Amino acid sequence: MATEFETQPRARKSPLFAGLIIIVVVLVLLGAFTLLQRRSQYQALAKETEVLAIPTVAVIHPSTEASDEGLVLPGSMQAYVESPIYARTNGYLNKWYRDIGSRVRKGELLADIDTPEVDQQLIQAKADLETAKANANLSRITAARYEELIKTDGVSKQEVDNALCAGANRSDPRLRERSGERRALHPERHGHST
Repeated sequence: MATEFETQPRARKSPLFAGLIIIVVVLVLLGAFTLLQRRSQYQALAKETEVLAIPTVAVIHPSTEASDEGLVLPGSMQAYVESPIYARTNGYLNKWYRDIGSRVRKGELLADIDTPEVDQQLIQAKADLETAKANANLSRITAARYEELIKTDGVSKQEVDNALCAGANRSDPRLRERSGERRALHPERHGHST
């Protein structure tokens, strides 16, 4: 008795099927070969990277040699902080205490300045002040007289008020301030004078 399987004729394997299997096997082998080759390349690259990552340093010990010539290099020097000095008044330089490039401190006296125009204005202002004081004294005396005369109706109330207000003490405070501007002081920052 023959079974069903035996009675059916076996299918012949076609040459096309065998060719496909051979191609698949060849591709798998090529893929494995390529993977092994890449793996060996990656390992070689990793070893080379490790070797190159270590820096090589050449050490040279310096020694002095006697030179026949001095070393001259071109260059320019500049201060870190430059402090400009401006006179706040016109005048002539009497005495210079610090030279250009000297080390100075804030508020240090750098120079004395002779200021004849400001001195003349100060003398004039003092004379005007003395005149104003004399006029104020005269106005007080006149006001006292007018106060006595108003009691007898010898002068009007308006004239008494004018006499009381006429004695105002007037002076120019700017000239007193400028009299102190005869010295050149270093500005606010520490540094070298320029």
